[in-house]
Amino acid sequence: MRLLVTGVVVTVVLGVALAATGTPGNTGPPAGSIYTDGPVVRLAVDGTIVAAVVGSKSSACGAQIVIWNVRRETPTVIGMKSDCAPSELSHDAPTIAVGGGMVGVIRFAGDHAWESMLSVTELPPDGGWINITGVYDYEYGAGEGDYLSILGDGPILAFNKWSVCFVNDPSHKCPGVPEGGGWWVSNGQLIEVRAPGSKGPRTPCPRLSGQDNGQGIPWSLSPVKACRSIGRGAGFYRAVALDRGRFLVVPPLGRVAIVSAKSGRVTELPIQASAVAQADLDGTNLVVLHKRSSGPVLEARDASNGALRRTWPLSRVRIKNNTVWLEDAQFGIVVYRIGTTLHVLRLTDGKSHIIPIPADQGPVHARLEDAGLTYSFSIPGSVPRGRIEFVPFAHLLAQLH
Repeated sequence: MRLLVTGVVVTVVLGVALAATGTPGNTGPPAGSIYTDGPVVRLAVDGTIVAAVVGSKSSACGAQIVIWNVRRETPTVIGMKSDCAPSELSHDAPTIAVGGGMVGVIRFAGDHAWESMLSVTELPPDGGWINITGVYDYEYGAGEGDYLSILGDGPILAFNKWSVCFVNDPSHKCPGVPEGGGWWVSNGQLIEVRAPGSKGPRTPCPRLSGQDNGQGIPWSLSPVKACRSIGRGAGFYRAVALDRGRFLVVPPLGRVAIVSAKSGRVTELPIQASAVAQADLDGTNLVVLHKRSSGPVLEARDASNGALRRTWPLSRVRIKNNTVWLEDAQFGIVVYRIGTTLHVLRLTDGKSHIIPIPADQGPVHARLEDAGLTYSFSIPGSVPRGRIEFVPFAHLLAQLH
């Protein structure tokens, strides 16, 4: 399938390069920003490549994917089919990613997360999409459904696939691991997507899964030989982060684990997953967000053994836990969001910086990479637009105090 490459509908604003300071990103691209023809509803970054799902002018449904190399002035805009993220989709299930020389996006067919398909395009994009896998199911009786998430970092683009089952009748049984409230999780899979021209083994990717309820399968998928299985089973569902060839898995029950992308080896850490609101991997750091009755707390732990290194309360005043979101971590720097305001924190000394964004300019997304911080917000108006800002790492570090 090929999608139309539309004309570029963004305005580019370039900043001035900062002097080198001997810090990460000091030889990278200058500060810059682009405006998008609609709000940014999802954001992913790897290196200097930014990929965003941009909503249409009339709704938050994805109408375009904007791919921007921050070293260049002109981004690429690719048209796509309707992509309304369903309401029950968890925010920690990534649905767009950059890695392995590709951009992967999970596109939704309907109102449920189990009506979706993963498509990828190689960089630089030319509008040609490869449909890798899909899920399609509805709840019925002991309702079942499949879910997808996508992660990317450096040479790796991979997707996580798992099944859920809900028992609403004691006579029904579900396979897998119970997570409370009648829900069970099973059939976890971590699968790497290989670019067509890449080296190494490639096997057929999983096709559509689930039970058809008679309304028809939304897509017809031909077999694609572009995948490599990393692992499957109870230790391979709900991967929430990928860093330096390692996945961070936070299952509904049990312990947090690190999974090797190369071997599939699972290393459990002495951290109960049920106590983790969000988490991210950053080299030797495992960053954990806890949402406690006294307020949200951020922990820095040793990624090799889970040992606690430092703890920071995230606000000096009482705030609601549901207003706090861990966005990303890189080079010992964490960016988190309270409401629509971004907070940048250095793990070693607690120095920080605030990027205030008005409440009417959400949604707000942020990603940290070697080159710097990329974040997005909306520009309100009769025709809402989005803006994506790039801040070099050297500039970001200079703002910490």
